[in-house]
Amino acid sequence: MKVMVFVKATQDSEAGTMPSEQLLTKMGQYNEALAKAGILLAGEGLHPSSKGVRVHFSGSDRIPPEWQDKIMHVCLDLGERLLMGSDCPPGYFEAPQGFYAQISIEDPTEAERIFQALAENGTVKMPFEQTFWAFRFGMLVDQFGTPWMVNCEKAT
Repeated sequence: MKVMVFVKATQDSEAGTMPSEQLLTKMGQYNEALAKAGILLAGEGLHPSSKGVRVHFSGSDRIPPEWQDKIMHVCLDLGERLLMGSDCPPGYFEAPQGFYAQISIEDPTEAERIFQALAENGTVKMPFEQTFWAFRFGMLVDQFGTPWMVNCEKAT
């Protein structure tokens, strides 16, 4: 499984200047959350943006200053499928409603770990417990406002 994060290049980043302390802190917190959830397993293969594809936008009003530190594109490789996302541009965000993202995990220990990681600083809507259709099932809204259902169909 791989996660790719793209951040808009700046003159400073292209010159090799380190990000601000604030951005480094945010990046560290994001990486810690990914590692705790079992998504980030390693950090090898990192390359400077000068070795990547460049996307140019014309016009100084295209990207406001508060958007400079946002995620343009993230890709989670799930084997035969990709889960992709990005931060929502200013003025476009609406709180998620009317859906739950569901993840099905075969291993009960791993399912419990993922449920707890997603629930941290979030709100548990239904505890992770046995149901008539699953060995373990639970519902929560994570700290970012995304509603999740975690399902473990059978005990190992």
